[in-house]
Amino acid sequence: MTTHPGGEVRRLDSAAMEQLGGELLCASLFAPQRLVVVRDASGVVEGRPRERAAAEALVALLGCSWDRETSLLLCAPVKSEPKGPLADYVRAHGTLAWMPLPAPPRPWEDVRLSAEQRRTLETLLQRTAPKILAHRALVAVLMDHLGFKPRQLVQTAERLLLAGQLDAEQVRAELGPGERSIDEMEKALLDRDGRRLARFLAALSSGGELVNWRGERIAPGGVAPVLSQWLNRLLRSALAMREHARACGVAGDLDGKRCSEARWYSAVFQKRIHPLLEREIATGRGSELADASVWQRHRAFRLAAAYSDERLRRALAALSRFLPEREKDGSVALAMLAGVLLDLVIADPAEGGRAGGG
Repeated sequence: MTTHPGGEVRRLDSAAMEQLGGELLCASLFAPQRLVVVRDASGVVEGRPRERAAAEALVALLGCSWDRETSLLLCAPVKSEPKGPLADYVRAHGTLAWMPLPAPPRPWEDVRLSAEQRRTLETLLQRTAPKILAHRALVAVLMDHLGFKPRQLVQTAERLLLAGQLDAEQVRAELGPGERSIDEMEKALLDRDGRRLARFLAALSSGGELVNWRGERIAPGGVAPVLSQWLNRLLRSALAMREHARACGVAGDLDGKRCSEARWYSAVFQKRIHPLLEREIATGRGSELADASVWQRHRAFRLAAAYSDERLRRALAALSRFLPEREKDGSVALAMLAGVLLDLVIADPAEGGRAGGG
């Protein structure tokens, strides 16, 4: 455990109780109101049996310092409501509030926020900035722009109320394009949705930030290289999937409309198609899909159903000539990549429904 002048404790364990007790019990001559932060209090918050002694020692400290002008913040990532001596003590004082984080949208849900996340954010706004809820269109703009970022949502709502700036469309224009995820682009390719793909690319070209599946922001200069590498992997996986589908006799299921039907993944792909594909993939060496999960293989199958061999190979050939790292101007590299993507998605008039099949 380490402490800092500001009253921060890195990790809490039994050996740290004496030092933490000094922080809680000894008043400061210069800061009568203090905040002591424990960065990792997982054991005592979760009520782990091996941490019971530490939890009981902390309860004893709180009993001596509860009425002092010192606040204690215990940080711990937990998946269920806290239990054990510490939770019982705090609950007895009427100060335990448990608000679990809502689950994010499921991979197949085409939304930025789940219904549970929206309800949680609305509850938070009701407690912190209730007047903003009278402006439903504005609240929708803020949630769609920020996603599940409670602190930024409250700060933005309070700022807009203070400034009297409550016009939804004006706020939308001022907030700009916001964040865009790689997953949005993959969905546009799966559905051959040229309009959605164009909106995605336009948002990035006008200053929108690209985030990956872990929520990490991609530096502006790295957007085109990241998308190029990601597209290369998708195209190769789709081509490999078409080969595997033909080899195991399920090429007839490469139908874009059929693959987009409700419950197709659980009722058809998981139960009938994937077992055949899995055996076929296992027999081949160096397959693009050897280490892919069932969900990733299902996405590759849907992509394979949306595009013909010829179109996939043409896109790969165009991508092989594209070297985004060579372009000093990121906007030029993004425009070049947009040409590859839109040529892939926009169907030729004579192509018809020949994407899938054998």
